[in-house]
Amino acid sequence: MSNNASPKPFKQRILALLRQPWLSWLLLPLAFVAISAWLTRSMLSSGEVLPALSVQKLDGSPVQLVWQQPTTLVYAFAPWCGVCRLSMPSLNLLDTKQVRIVALAFDYDSAQQVAEYIGDIGYDGEVYLADAKVFQQLKLSGYPSYYLVAKDGEVRHKDRGFTTPPGLWWRLQRMPG
Repeated sequence: MSNNASPKPFKQRILALLRQPWLSWLLLPLAFVAISAWLTRSMLSSGEVLPALSVQKLDGSPVQLVWQQPTTLVYAFAPWCGVCRLSMPSLNLLDTKQVRIVALAFDYDSAQQVAEYIGDIGYDGEVYLADAKVFQQLKLSGYPSYYLVAKDGEVRHKDRGFTTPPGLWWRLQRMPG
């Protein structure tokens, strides 16, 4: 008795597998993790200590940012950044008793441009002007980028790109202290 049914070629079996709905539910989170790892590859690593940063207030007066609160969210943005425009207003939803939020403006034309941008999007937290030296200290490569920093200056988390309030809240809950 011969079996005339030949096995499907390898390529056809792979394509059939990729069409399975359950696989997309598995691959999508893996893709997000891979993209996040690639985007943050040059940023400071968890465990590295972030030094105090020399920045300016919007009025031009110098400020030394130090990490005194149990947790500080350092959010790097540019006024021309579309993703920043979408994600930055959600920082207002975080509990400022739990986390200090410091927004650092980069790649701006003037302090007035930054002030108008902040007014347009409705962000009401601390905003400072940063320069190329701070960009290098933070090892940034794009916007928006952020760090969660402990009181001792230790980087506890980093990310780049759009972040939701629930995602930030979840990361803050995982911070010790």
